[in-house]
Amino acid sequence: LFGGGGSGGGSRAAGAPMNSQGAFVLMVWVRVKEEHAEEFVRRFAAVAAYCAQHEPLTLAYELLQSDKDPLDFCIFERYTDKAALTEVHHRSAAFQEYKAWLAESQALQSKSGQSYYERNLGRMLPLPADRHRRR
Repeated sequence: LFGGGGSGGGSRAAGAPMNSQGAFVLMVWVRVKEEHAEEFVRRFAAVAAYCAQHEPLTLAYELLQSDKDPLDFCIFERYTDKAALTEVHHRSAAFQEYKAWLAESQALQSKSGQSYYERNLGRMLPLPADRHRRR
């Protein structure tokens, strides 16, 4: 169920998305060197703010931090389609500056990623404002 890097069973052609009608999602897992962790988060926040202001086709751009190891992160990116990532986000000055800093600083110890198309079978809601209220 959770193995295999996003490939599904069935008789579809190898590499063909099962449903390209859903949003395009990119998940990137990184391990940040300890001496760069705060700067990594600060610079990511700047790109996220840029996305919120200037990239309406970017549906989500979020940094997740491991609850077990503070140097392990997952970047969750969600776009209306693949072109919103490749033709808009990747070409933005904010992303290009972030990418250049990552390369120059060598802040990452490791990086891997995988892209997906949503199947639109579940649901994704915003976090409730009163999430800390006890029931």
